[in-house]
Amino acid sequence: MRVSQVSSILLILTMCFTAGCNDTEGVRQGGASVTNAVDKIVAEIATCPAWRDATPDVWNDIIRCNLGLCKHDSNLIRKAMGEYISTLDSQKKYDSSAMSRLFILNRVLFQVPDKDANWRPSGGWGGQTADTPLWPLAQDKDGALRISSMFQGYLGSAFSALEEFDDFSKRYGRRNVTEH
Repeated sequence: MRVSQVSSILLILTMCFTAGCNDTEGVRQGGASVTNAVDKIVAEIATCPAWRDATPDVWNDIIRCNLGLCKHDSNLIRKAMGEYISTLDSQKKYDSSAMSRLFILNRVLFQVPDKDANWRPSGGWGGQTADTPLWPLAQDKDGALRISSMFQGYLGSAFSALEEFDDFSKRYGRRNVTEH
């Protein structure tokens, strides 16, 4: 991890915890609680290992981190993803590493199938075919998610993570993470 990435993460975490992000109980009670919860989720996303930069020995950590994010409300996760993108984009740091965090999160968060003939990829992820929305994830014989492919590059304009979030939400619905 580069020094600039570490300092950005530390800044986010410092802002989050001095603002009281540990309090997620009051999420529905007011704007400040929602902001705190969103800030907490942004920090969780930022501290998940990025698939782009990970070696296979870190893949289980990526899945665990994303399963942890699934405990949050969908609307809060979507808001946090928007904040994450906006912050990094304004710093010119919404790169393939940052995008890969959201790419994996969408696949863990939603009940995405291995194959879907009616689905088309969002973004220019190297290695993905037009009918494999779960890629680079797979499910083992027990149904647990695992990463099954190394990052193979990204080409084109920025990944539209929120657009894909909305599509997966409508098309597949949330994954029941208690199963895993």
